[in-house]
Amino acid sequence: MRGLASRSSFVALRPAVSTNAASGSFIVNGREVIKSLTEQGVADATFGRAAKLVAVYLKVMVVLSPAGDCDLALVAHPPIERTELQKLAAEVGVDSTHKRFWKTVNWTQLTEENYYSLIGQLRALIPPTDPFWTLEQYWNVADDS
Repeated sequence: MRGLASRSSFVALRPAVSTNAASGSFIVNGREVIKSLTEQGVADATFGRAAKLVAVYLKVMVVLSPAGDCDLALVAHPPIERTELQKLAAEVGVDSTHKRFWKTVNWTQLTEENYYSLIGQLRALIPPTDPFWTLEQYWNVADDS
């Protein structure tokens, strides 16, 4: 099995994303990423796993880059783990009817439908003029164990 961190793996992610800054969203072509992962020997290539790889790629290559003020950087969400969703659900200052659901989500097992539903729920927490990655304000890596 080839390493997932190979240059060709990340280059393959480029066409996996399109953006619509007007709606504050981006589209993940998870099927293409899943296909690439499967071709590399990854047995459990789910939409959630594909979306997570795209989120990591976008954070490193777009959000943290010198061009971090582009449209895609505004709508890209941070890489999200189950622990971050659980922290968000426990956050007193967050008002959402979806908190109970967030406590049970395993991000890497999300279907395409559940992914977009969850992204919509999370996007609603951030003012429309703020970049989506500001969602990271709700978790601290020092809390992870």
